[in-house]
Amino acid sequence: MILTEPATTIATLYSADDNNIEISTLRLSSTILSLVSPVFKSMLDPSKGFKESLLKANGMKEIRITAFPEKSTIVAMNILHYQPESLPRPTKVSSRELHNLASFADYYQCQRFLEFWAPIWAISTWRIRSPSKNTTRWLWIGISFQIAQITKDCAQEVFGRMKLQGRRFVVDGKYILTSPGTNGRNAFNNSRREPNHRIVILRMSPKRILSLESVM
Repeated sequence: MILTEPATTIATLYSADDNNIEISTLRLSSTILSLVSPVFKSMLDPSKGFKESLLKANGMKEIRITAFPEKSTIVAMNILHYQPESLPRPTKVSSRELHNLASFADYYQCQRFLEFWAPIWAISTWRIRSPSKNTTRWLWIGISFQIAQITKDCAQEVFGRMKLQGRRFVVDGKYILTSPGTNGRNAFNNSRREPNHRIVILRMSPKRILSLESVM
């Protein structure tokens, strides 16, 4: 599906819900995946014992990908395997799809290989967005792909609209967890997660954002 040359890896996409339904299958290059992502490199190494990977009898390697939408996964793989003719036009990529792409890149640690295409799509969509809509989503996109203007504008909006409810900060109904001295994911794991809310974790110094991660 991705490669025209003989594939060495089959990636099977599964739904993120409890049904674990097979969505589609991609033909990929083990060499490329190992070069662009330390996570994929470990998954493809039999000695690592990843449960998401399998060496088949015919010598093909198989990996499982879950929790990421099919379209965003295919777009990411087409970028990584340099298939520009298969990529969508800038105006055809929504902010949600960019958010999913940023989350995929963060999970598999391959941001720098997506940093050429992602900003092109992001800037095009950013210019026609509704003002002050999905700001936390855009902040995650801006930081993930190092898009300075989007990051700056969204950070100003987020902090300008941040409200304190009880012991937690809220922006547009979405909880903001600040973690000045601990790992953001640990802060998330120790908190109560509300359904249907995007939770954005900020690690901050007194003057600037140190890092951000988005947990759906």
